[in-house]
Amino acid sequence: MSHYKMLMTMFLFILCTGGHCLTLRDAIYYSGRVCRDVQMQKRLYEEEMMFFRCSCQPSCAVNGDCCQDSEYFLSEQQNWRALRSSCMNLAINFIYIVNRCPLDWKDNDTLKLCELQDDVIADPLLNVPVTSRRTNLTYLNLHCAICNRDFDLASDHIWETLFDCGKHSTKLGTASFFRQLFFDPKKLSWFLKDKNETVSCELYLSEPGLKEAHLTDCTPGVIGTCSVNWTDTEIKDKCEAYTDLWCQSSHIFRNPYCALCNLVDDIAEQSCYEEITDGSEEEGRGISESFSILLDWTALKNHHQCLKNEIFDPFNGTCKELFENSGAPAEVEQPDSKMDYVTVVGISLSVACLLLHLAACAATPRLLNLPSLNLASLCVALLLLYSSFIASGIQQPPCTAIAVFLHYSLLATFSWMFLISHDVCRTIRASTSKLQLTSGSKWRRFGLYSACGWLTPGVIVGAALGVQLSRLDTNLSPGYGVHNCWFHNRDALLVFVVAPLGVVMSLNVAAFSWSAHLVFSTKTKLQATSTARTDFRLYVRLALIMGLTWITGLVAGVAGLTSVWYVFVFLNTLQGLFIFVAFSCNKKVWKELRRKRTTLLRTITSTTETSGF
Repeated sequence: MSHYKMLMTMFLFILCTGGHCLTLRDAIYYSGRVCRDVQMQKRLYEEEMMFFRCSCQPSCAVNGDCCQDSEYFLSEQQNWRALRSSCMNLAINFIYIVNRCPLDWKDNDTLKLCELQDDVIADPLLNVPVTSRRTNLTYLNLHCAICNRDFDLASDHIWETLFDCGKHSTKLGTASFFRQLFFDPKKLSWFLKDKNETVSCELYLSEPGLKEAHLTDCTPGVIGTCSVNWTDTEIKDKCEAYTDLWCQSSHIFRNPYCALCNLVDDIAEQSCYEEITDGSEEEGRGISESFSILLDWTALKNHHQCLKNEIFDPFNGTCKELFENSGAPAEVEQPDSKMDYVTVVGISLSVACLLLHLAACAATPRLLNLPSLNLASLCVALLLLYSSFIASGIQQPPCTAIAVFLHYSLLATFSWMFLISHDVCRTIRASTSKLQLTSGSKWRRFGLYSACGWLTPGVIVGAALGVQLSRLDTNLSPGYGVHNCWFHNRDALLVFVVAPLGVVMSLNVAAFSWSAHLVFSTKTKLQATSTARTDFRLYVRLALIMGLTWITGLVAGVAGLTSVWYVFVFLNTLQGLFIFVAFSCNKKVWKELRRKRTTLLRTITSTTETSGF
């Protein structure tokens, strides 16, 4: 009991943590008793200590870090030797990973596959972490999730495996990439066989992009047992009984009893902030995907294409027999950060140029006609598209809502490109000398266009959302926000995105061909002075407002070539820049802006003279 009295004496001192001093009364609460004291929670949050001490969340029951007054605290679960979770860094930061089966699990094969997994991942289908959306727990592999009876194919996040094979990684399409990968059990490494060359590959794990998964951060290197020389069993049992992180002598102990039984002499507690947060804080994600994700259906797979006891193996293109209640494969992708940079730069330039174009439209109301109003609507749709894409890359909740809005803004962009093509054909037919209406009410027709341009995408998005909310077992469910803030299933992307784009581009190509032919034939008859340079500029402007650059996305998806995806990303992230240069940087706009400036200066001068200043 002498050691216990020593501990009580230690509590009589004023405890200072990170410069914030606590009284004895606070210290009593502080020892893992904060879940039911709202005022103490508020104080500890303000002093940046609540996060590091213990948890009041449901996941603490498995992670073993419950505060003593938590409703989820059960002594048999919180004992250090009974914990099923470990603090591991598998990707970016340290999180709790469940790597043990419960005591009542009887299948020894599954138990061994869960608890005795090697550090080297030889099977990227079954031996990758899984995060449950129901419990917010992350398991070391599929076997651990199954033996803990917490795995659902339709909703759980199976972590991605990323292969980095140097310069060869970005040269191969997905199918050929899989076929040429192999694992050498003797060298315990992955290799890529490319023609006559065998290249060593590094395998990396990628956390689920969806923030709703709530990966639980943890503190690495926590000491939860007593020194081998410690003999007081009462203090030893208390050390292993609960979590209330305690920092002394540059060590992090599970609770003050663990510090005591490890023969720590210092009485005053030290700040845990530097030890705990070093290297464990997640950086802002920013834009984490390239623009190609919007149309790249080859990067997605349908997660119901195999039987319930099978899993899709991309290495041989077949379904692999697993066991009951198994799940889908982790997706193997090839990282390409350069395309992400192109996306960031292109979108940044386009957003600025679109805003400038809209500002120029607002400043020159005399030049507004139906085509310019339609183009302004396309600019608004593009702004919504670029903004929602940026939001999807940041991947902050609500991710599902961001995915829905991104889908809507993308379809709205397609819709306005089609409407512009239709109006161009109608206008050229009425007057082939210049691209503007010669008669009729522009506002009535613009109202009709607006109804079609903004409501039709809503109908398609509503249908897709309805399929997802109906929870039907179908690949047509888009899976908004399941994998990231975009589509999750390939068939849904093909039906609700690629198909509308294909229809629009087919009609727009026909409209462009007809319009170009009509313009060319008319100019040939009426204007012998027409030059090839003038015609080229006109055709480029027509192609831009009809959105023909999006055809490269369809070609890239079919061909599966990275070089074509680069062309797609370059052309369509810079669409705002092209529109600004083609339609705002011309003599007519600049002349009108100078006229407005002159009129404004005259008005100011006249007002000043009238006022006598």
